[in-house]
Amino acid sequence: MIKYKDVLTKPDALTHWNKALTMDIMDYINANYVITGKFICHVGVFTDTTQSSTLIFSSQETFDEYFNDPFLLDWNTAKAAYNTANSIVRSGVSVETINETDPDYIANASMHVLKTDDQYPVDIEQFIEPV
Repeated sequence: MIKYKDVLTKPDALTHWNKALTMDIMDYINANYVITGKFICHVGVFTDTTQSSTLIFSSQETFDEYFNDPFLLDWNTAKAAYNTANSIVRSGVSVETINETDPDYIANASMHVLKTDDQYPVDIEQFIEPV
């Protein structure tokens, strides 16, 4: 399994997180990665100015497939451009091979959630592009 972690930091609480996510993208990820068991875990923890993400993939091949998926490339490119334009900085990036004894895997296997720093769910609608 491959575990990817990163932290995004925005300059202040007034700066909005990117809203380029759509229901089509969420449905695509669910159908092609979550249901198939390729994407094991996604946990995002938010504060007013930070977003810490942990993603666990079933293999290196799946990790590579996800980050090179043509359907997701436009979304990932748009996120990167938005972050740059709004001074949102990515740091703490790590990619490592893990097994079933990894604490993040044990705590979060099969979780695809967004949480605040107090462990309360975040409303996904605030991250979805309005139609």
